[in-house]
Parts: sequence; C-alpha cells; structure tokens
Amino acid sequence: MNVQGDEPCLEPRVIQQVVELLLEDPNTPMSTAVMKIHSEIEALNPSVVKCSMDKQGHALYFSRALIPGGPGAKFNPSLTYFKHIGIYGYRREFLLKYGKLPQTPLQLAEDLEQLKVLEHGYRIKTAIVESVSVSVDHPEDIKKLSHYYANKIHLYNRGRLLLIGQRLNSGLYRYAS
Repeated sequence: MNVQGDEPCLEPRVIQQVVELLLEDPNTPMSTAVMKIHSEIEALNPSVVKCSMDKQGHALYFSRALIPGGPGAKFNPSLTYFKHIGIYGYRREFLLKYGKLPQTPLQLAEDLEQLKVLEHGYRIKTAIVESVSVSVDHPEDIKKLSHYYANKIHLYNRGRLLLIGQRLNSGLYRYAS
C-alpha cells in the first residue's frame, strides 16, 4: 500500500476497499480509489487529478484537465466526474517491475506517475468510494485541514482514557464507546 502524503485524512475504509480489489482479482496488479466530484470548481481545478474508467472499473486515463472534456473542455453538470485519491495498492511482483519501468511521455506531460502503468499496458482497478478526505496540495490547504480537524475531531481526556469524538451538526460530539 502507498498512501500519498497529501492525503492525511484518508479513512481506513478507503484503504480497505483498495486492498479488497486486489484480493478479489488475483490478476489485478494495481488498485486505487476515486470519488465523485461534486462541484464545477473542483472539476476544473488542475490540482485535482481526474480519472475516467471503463465499465469494469479499470482506469482508462488520469489527467489534471477535465475528463471527459469534449470540445472546449467545458464542465457538463449532466456528466459524472471522478477525482483520484492518492492511494495505491500493489501486488509485490508488480511493484518490483514498476520500479524498473522507464518513464513515459504521458506520465511526464501530466506529471502523474500512474500513467506510466497504463502506458506500459498494465491495468489499474479503481474503487469508487465515499470519502471526506482533505487533500493538501498547496500551503493554503492547511487551513482546510485545520478546519476539518476542528469540526470533526474532539479529544476528551477522561482520567487516563482519551476518547475521540466526532462533531455533529448540533454542535455536540459523539464518542465511540
């Protein structure tokens, strides 16, 4: 497993879904996660890596541009766009090969290492996940991360027991028992 450093809030269930793709299909060399994009601003943001997939969930392409884009590359609210999440699952044998694969033109053009895999003819299986992951791509994203933690996590020290709670819409916190 490789969780990119710009995904500090990645939920364990997302990691599990990426692992399950490898367990379900012994022929899958690599897996990753994507989630639906919910806004035009996010879809058009070049810091957000987009992914298109085939009907079996294999990645067709990754891009910083809008995909699918069509003529003029305008956002189409009737289409579903997917954001790539920075997590990868690898089979050991493939990971040993991956490190020896030469860089490729698309990889260099988009500055996306996963394109090297596709250009060399390997497949990447995707899990469509629901996540609230906060990516940190720019210094200003630290504010988003701080807000995320301020609103989602609350630590309550009860003697020697430290409880972690989630902030509810009511402003109260729910603690795991």
